[in-house]
Amino acid sequence: MPPPPNYGQVYNGDQKPQFEEAFKVEKPKWNDLWAGILFILTCAGFVVVSGISIQGYAATKSFNGGGIYGSQNEFGLTTNTIVLFMMCLAVAFVLGYAYVWGARKFTKQFIWITGILNIISCFVTAIYMLSRKYWSGGIIFLVFGIFTVICFISWIPRIPFSVLMLQTAIDVSKTYGHVYLVSFFSGLLAAAFGAWFSVTMVAVYVKYEPGNNPACSTAAGGCSSAKVIGLLVFITFAAYWITEWIKCATHVVISGVYGAWYFAPKNPAKGATRGAARRALTYSFGSISFGSLIVAIIQFLRQLCSVARNQAAADGNIVGQIGFCILGCLISILNWAVEFINRYAFSYMALYGKSYIQSAKATWTMIKNRGMDALVNECLTGPVFTMGSTFVAYICAL
Repeated sequence: MPPPPNYGQVYNGDQKPQFEEAFKVEKPKWNDLWAGILFILTCAGFVVVSGISIQGYAATKSFNGGGIYGSQNEFGLTTNTIVLFMMCLAVAFVLGYAYVWGARKFTKQFIWITGILNIISCFVTAIYMLSRKYWSGGIIFLVFGIFTVICFISWIPRIPFSVLMLQTAIDVSKTYGHVYLVSFFSGLLAAAFGAWFSVTMVAVYVKYEPGNNPACSTAAGGCSSAKVIGLLVFITFAAYWITEWIKCATHVVISGVYGAWYFAPKNPAKGATRGAARRALTYSFGSISFGSLIVAIIQFLRQLCSVARNQAAADGNIVGQIGFCILGCLISILNWAVEFINRYAFSYMALYGKSYIQSAKATWTMIKNRGMDALVNECLTGPVFTMGSTFVAYICAL
């Protein structure tokens, strides 16, 4: 994409303009405002459901256990579940940032180390599960391990170029430390929301699951399976949307930093992080909500498809299981395509201040003009961090 129309006017000699001057939005307006309002309402609904459910959980805390042991609850999730979620979140958070630190310190060796660690951790998890006679999980992880080995071998010729790309990205982030600051706080926010969602999910079960449940008589009482299912559906969808919004908003802010460097590597615009964050939280707030809503809907449909496939397997319905498996694959491909478009659309949005639809159209035009190969360019930086995320997931599962 070319620089913004007024880009050349503000760069004269050694002058270093502000981000808002270099990437000025003509006739700024709040784009896709309806999506932003709907997102705020969804967040408010999640807060209300969470508050009522946690209040019911707190009122019967002794019944559900005050720690790892001592629960009298025999019909639903207990405090044990919350403790387990907290432990997994802590492990994921620490290992995730240790992984990024490793990428920053040992860039050249990083891709090799990532592939090898991912393969080893997958096979260790498979062997452990098989040793515990957890056959289904062990076989699945064993298949994942074999598939990972095949993928990694096919990626070896692409490693040198990917190392160069990763080094360039990390060099820029070292120069502009706000990249790490934004990533740290957004990661911390995502982890905190993950903990909040976990507690809310347990609290919904505790508050509304029918049976010998003292929470049914507390405020907003009345227990039923329908309430549990309905509330779980709502908070799960809200969680998909909120976490996707956090990821996309972070992407827009960091895209502003890299965009300022890309068009003027030796003299980037000042205040790129602050300017991009201000745009993400004002004019582009609705557009980010719109783009993340589409991904959240697709991910939610994929989750429903997974539940339906498991139910068909439990009922012994082979035809239904195969059908939902194929449908899940198609939804996953759609999810990949939308996220691929969003990656460039949100970068375009950060620099040009356009609406989501305009940014997506511009991205599609770029793909048609330059070709898919020019975009992908055999770069493994994305898959490497995906493998790193999978490695952390293996450790949490183990």
